[in-house]
Amino acid sequence: SAAQPHEYSIAGFDAVDEVRLEHGHRLLMLQLQLSAPKGLTVVCISSLRDLADAIAANPELVVEKVRTVAIMGGLERVGAGEGEGGGAGDGGGGAAAGGGAKGGGGWKG
Repeated sequence: SAAQPHEYSIAGFDAVDEVRLEHGHRLLMLQLQLSAPKGLTVVCISSLRDLADAIAANPELVVEKVRTVAIMGGLERVGAGEGEGGGAGDGGGGAAAGGGAKGGGGWKG
């Protein structure tokens, strides 16, 4: 079957040879080895698996080479309809992480 276009339609993406791409854990380990002490900022925008694997494989190297870890996260509203209780940031006046003001609602991180 013919290859499907990439969902993000980034110019040049279709020319990437996926066979030659490094796995995330291997690429992170290589960058750790090549970097100066405290020379890396790790930005996690998806799964934390590659960073966790690097820490498990060589925690001393990670501590030596990483200055900062930034993790993109968010909150997802669960269990309450609009107008019921709420959490911080939604105008509902509820707790930041926990139930809403009228029970049944809350935040999941």
